[in-house]
Amino acid sequence: LIMLNGADGDSVISHGYEYFTQLFLSGQFFKLTNQAIWRGKILGRGKLSSLRQYIINPFFRAPAAYLWHKYKCIAFPNWNINKLIKPAFATSANLLDRIQLKWPIQNFNTIHQECMNSPLHASALEMKNILSSYYGIETRSPFYDRRVVQYCVSLPSSQKLHNGVTRYILHEAMRGIIPEKNRIRNDKANLGIGFCFNLVSKDKDRINMSFANLHPYLKTKINVSHLQQNWSLLKSDPYGIGQQSLIHNNVYTVFMLNAWLHKIKPMSDDFN
Repeated sequence: LIMLNGADGDSVISHGYEYFTQLFLSGQFFKLTNQAIWRGKILGRGKLSSLRQYIINPFFRAPAAYLWHKYKCIAFPNWNINKLIKPAFATSANLLDRIQLKWPIQNFNTIHQECMNSPLHASALEMKNILSSYYGIETRSPFYDRRVVQYCVSLPSSQKLHNGVTRYILHEAMRGIIPEKNRIRNDKANLGIGFCFNLVSKDKDRINMSFANLHPYLKTKINVSHLQQNWSLLKSDPYGIGQQSLIHNNVYTVFMLNAWLHKIKPMSDDFN
């Protein structure tokens, strides 16, 4: 059985938000304002909300937050480290150097290309292939066709975001091919909420057992009480926590890492 999937159409086609950056850096503020308002109107937002999200936040608040972040990293070196990670491990792993933020206003000509160079694409494909093969399914990802990727990356950002419509070229290409209500749809499901509900409803017993039997090596690197606190919060409010990536990421990451450590080196804390 062969199944076509949509991975990762959003990244390949691109929402085109780099067009906002292009307009801002080129001083086309009137066109930038119109594009922001059009985008907000499509999503049912008011003008002020749209201007805040697409202009004020990325081009004024984000740079200010970046500078404040840099100052705090210098003045208080450990302030930005995830409390799940023990400070000694964070220091030995040079964690602060690894999580340094980038200047928020990036080169609009390379944003799309850098997105497609992310190692997350290979990781996602690997996981999808493992999962599908378990059920005897061969998956194909047409959006990852090299010719499609190269074509989409080469497009000007104005063809990715136009009059507030993201992935504009795909919307236009599908005109008359798919139902109009689907073609112009702008919303999509919040996958994080479903992920959290499944962790709590389907995997709760497995996670409880895993956290009660943490690998010795893992215990030397993480704050176990903080992990248990995150897990308790997730169980008590999976819908609310679904909006906060750090908490359920902590739970899922430790759960998977613990299973991997037990598999490759059961109950040993010697990884030298």
